[in-house]
Amino acid sequence: MKFLSIVFFILLIITSLTWQLACNAQPETDSSKKQGKTDLIQVKPKWRVGDQWIVQTETQTLQERNSLNVSQKSVPVSWLFHVSKIEKIAGAPAFRVEITSQSKEESEHPQTTLWIDQQKGSIRQIQTQIPVQGGFRTITESYSSQSDQPTPVIGPLTALPLDLPLFQQGTKSTGSFQYQSFAGPAGTKAVGEVGFTNSVEQQFEQTKPAEVKKALGDSFVKSLESNSTLSIQLKGDFRQVNQIWQKDVPWPIYSDNGSTKTKLIKFTPAK
Repeated sequence: MKFLSIVFFILLIITSLTWQLACNAQPETDSSKKQGKTDLIQVKPKWRVGDQWIVQTETQTLQERNSLNVSQKSVPVSWLFHVSKIEKIAGAPAFRVEITSQSKEESEHPQTTLWIDQQKGSIRQIQTQIPVQGGFRTITESYSSQSDQPTPVIGPLTALPLDLPLFQQGTKSTGSFQYQSFAGPAGTKAVGEVGFTNSVEQQFEQTKPAEVKKALGDSFVKSLESNSTLSIQLKGDFRQVNQIWQKDVPWPIYSDNGSTKTKLIKFTPAK
């Protein structure tokens, strides 16, 4: 009887160890996979009146893109973004972001203004200037969606990319979206006027250090240790935009729309 008790005790220990090993070998659950991972809501910009940041753009001509001479580069242009105030656009409060060129030939670059819905974080309106004989002509484009739901927006400018993803929790920010663009200020479209329907697909993933190193250099790789970073892809009807967003900054630290590459150079938060 004593021998059987010892055998039973040994079997009990073996069974317990086997069960623990099996538990440790179980695949990660969805919650454990998400633990430590960055979500879009974590890199959502928190704009404030008085925020300023500088981005540098470098646009390749079609000839440069088709050239085998990789050393051939365009002259970079720096742009100052300034959240000047909050004003109502189509009845809703929006951040007014004024954008000016910092180049010596500032008069040769258009003045651009961007309005971002304060609550939803979507672009509501873009106003810019196009060169004409004797100066510039101001044009305005506004955006809306069905049931007034927030959507990602791919801006009309390629040399000055103004593309903004949708920052919401989980799968609400992935998949296909549609929005309409109208000529003229938001809320002023004529009765029966139909806007141009734009489709955009948004996906995101954790940024790989090698990706940041390739885009921005070694100095930015270290920031991944303390800051949440995501790679976001916007695929529109006419072009694709790849961005890298980082926590606690108002604009992507890197963006590439196929013709223009943009880097965030400096951010000065509002006091």
